[in-house]
Amino acid sequence: MVDLDNAVIVDVEPSVSIRTAETFAACRMIDRIVDRFDMTSDKLVGNMGYGSAEMLGWLVEERGIVPHIPVWDKSKRTDGTVSREDFVYDPATDSYTCPGKMRCCKPIGGTSPNRKSPTAVRTASSDTAPPSTTAANVP
Repeated sequence: MVDLDNAVIVDVEPSVSIRTAETFAACRMIDRIVDRFDMTSDKLVGNMGYGSAEMLGWLVEERGIVPHIPVWDKSKRTDGTVSREDFVYDPATDSYTCPGKMRCCKPIGGTSPNRKSPTAVRTASSDTAPPSTTAANVP
């Protein structure tokens, strides 16, 4: 961890080069810097490896740190499942049309800030049933 204002390394923690291990190490370093030096940061700079939703949420919501990190975007699918952009939002009915032209409703887990794509949806045929296979495969 580097203090960018003063160009000083303030903490180091080795980890294997796996995103989750590196993220865990970064969180521990941030905590350790606060404990050891009573230093808090108002921003954190990192590469896309630190751009997971969990890491960004922890930085912003629990630590009040502004992340300058590219977001780990998994909205474009290449594995045969549908992408978020395949859903069409209709503001008049507050619903989505799924790729198979099936009307979907009631977003589960929220939507993107601009209300253009669901995280997951329930099909209009049953609001109590689990999300359809198509909707469940939305990242």
